[in-house]
Amino acid sequence: MCVRRSDGVGNVGGMNDQFSTLLLAVATETPILNLRRRILSPAPPLRTRSRPQPSNHLIMDPRTATDYSLASPLDVDEDGSFTINQLKRGSSDAPFERFSETVREYVALFLSSTFLIAFMAFVIAICAMDKVNKMGGGGPHGPDDHWKMRCQNLGTATYGDDVFSYGGHHYQVVGGHWAKLTWRMAEMDAWSRCYKGKVGKLAMVNSAEENEMLVAKLHAHGGYSSVGGGDAAWLGGADLETEGTWQWLGDSGSYAGETFLKGNVPYKGAYNNFRAGEPNNNGEEDCLKMDPDGQWVDDSCYKQYQYFFVEFEK
Repeated sequence: MCVRRSDGVGNVGGMNDQFSTLLLAVATETPILNLRRRILSPAPPLRTRSRPQPSNHLIMDPRTATDYSLASPLDVDEDGSFTINQLKRGSSDAPFERFSETVREYVALFLSSTFLIAFMAFVIAICAMDKVNKMGGGGPHGPDDHWKMRCQNLGTATYGDDVFSYGGHHYQVVGGHWAKLTWRMAEMDAWSRCYKGKVGKLAMVNSAEENEMLVAKLHAHGGYSSVGGGDAAWLGGADLETEGTWQWLGDSGSYAGETFLKGNVPYKGAYNNFRAGEPNNNGEEDCLKMDPDGQWVDDSCYKQYQYFFVEFEK
């Protein structure tokens, strides 16, 4: 503000100078001028959150703490700050190390879990086998006989094969030239069959007449083939309990039934029809097979033949 000086009226000029100074001082503190000053003044630089600077006084996990005063320039970003993983691990390799550690933990967890599951499965299998043995699952055994109870409930289950009788016993001829049956398969199949509530088993032969009857039934079967010398059939004899001691499967289903040959000598006059030079136990041959001509040989229990004979308990 400008006030004209007048020398004709006292000391008006001096007062005007003082008044002008006062007005200027007051005016410079007004909000309007302050606002104008803020608008016209350059804006301060934006503040951004910077990463924490390395310090020897940081409170960190002692397992991962690092003296950052010794860090090389390669351990910091372009702006001179450390990354979070570098602060945690003190190395630019920290993410990879952490990943490797996680993988190791998961692998260890997987292996321990697999071992636990396998162990539990083993225990369950042992318990199941024990239960099956007590129930007679590997063959009839005692009052809790699984197969006997099954046949008592079913009555008859012959699976379509004809049943014929001889000497007060009932039999079946099962198979065909297309079949491939091991002795163990035949054994289990025979046990699963029922006739009038009686359990089946692989047949035993006590006389030459009974043997001839079975041979005739074998040849008369609709699936029999004479090609290649003819089809063979499994009988219920084996020396599985004691090598050289041949026994029939008993009505109880055990392998320790009636002995009919011991040391290649008929036991107490029992009947057998082994071919000359048999049994020879050539390569662990423990099961009894009937050839197409009716003669017997010992053979591997896991070889495959076309037929087997079933005999039902009395």
